[in-house]
Amino acid sequence: MIDSRTAPYAALFLRLSLSFLFFAHIYRKFAIIGFDPWWSSLHKAGYADWMLSYTLVAEFAGAILLLLGIYSRYISLLRCQ
Repeated sequence: MIDSRTAPYAALFLRLSLSFLFFAHIYRKFAIIGFDPWWSSLHKAGYADWMLSYTLVAEFAGAILLLLGIYSRYISLLRCQ
């Protein structure tokens, strides 16, 4: 049974933790492994430039939208792929 008093707080916690995961992936790309090595290694693997740009934009926009609570269900599916 779902407790109607605590369910919104659980949804908020899950939304914020998934937003943190998106930010952590962006931070890893820029601060830990570096942007240029990440970009060049995936480019050598055969990924197109637009796909790498899409990845960065999708992760950043997803993190912001989850943080604000906009389209949370749809953005959460993005992380499952």
